[in-house]
Amino acid sequence: MTGDDLFIPVIQYGSSNCFEFKGNREVSEKNWGTVKFGLELLHKNLFTKDEIYLLAIDFGNPSSFGDFPFKARGRQFSSQKEATNWFYNGIKNAMPLEQYVEYGNTCMVFDWSNANINDWNRTYVKTTKELIDAINNCSDAKHCSVKFQQRDLYLPKIRRKRKEQKQVQGYWVVTLDDDGDKSYLNRKSKRGFKYCGWLSNAKKFKTEKDAARYIGVLKKSLYQFEKYNFKTEFVDKIAIL
Repeated sequence: MTGDDLFIPVIQYGSSNCFEFKGNREVSEKNWGTVKFGLELLHKNLFTKDEIYLLAIDFGNPSSFGDFPFKARGRQFSSQKEATNWFYNGIKNAMPLEQYVEYGNTCMVFDWSNANINDWNRTYVKTTKELIDAINNCSDAKHCSVKFQQRDLYLPKIRRKRKEQKQVQGYWVVTLDDDGDKSYLNRKSKRGFKYCGWLSNAKKFKTEKDAARYIGVLKKSLYQFEKYNFKTEFVDKIAIL
């Protein structure tokens, strides 16, 4: 969310041992809140682009055990670069509050600076001016946060333009060799990868570099990657890519 070249880094966070009901299903609890790290930025709610970059660097730093932050439940960022790029993409995709409201979302400024829980204040806002005024009216900026009421935001679906496909003479595939039993990589899946025994169902790549890059993606996500004998292979046949 922006206003006068200022940003509010709002993220969704949850707990691994707290649950709520979504419809008739029990799901892990999730809430929205403003991201703040470091003593210098702890008392801020409106950030410049440079301050967002500082947040990104601080957020992406591994812990004393070498662990990176969690991107989702059970899913850590794989590197500091991935974590910081997550913030940078947030700047690129930032929208004014009015757009979020237009899509049907409800935004509030939550002030929990009072020790008495009954005096915690929620101010619902619909415009950028109301948002900034509510933030400035918080008793203590340290205990002030911008939240969305919905668990899942209503946002328009992004329709990507389909790449124009062309006929090519020759393409690359990724093969697996299991004690002489050759098979082909079909696609990456949530729990690993799919493979097949027919060349016609193999995932096709335009260049050897693209195929090797895909093997690199698998290497990051697969447990005991070394036991899989992935190789790139050129197929001299016509294909539509």
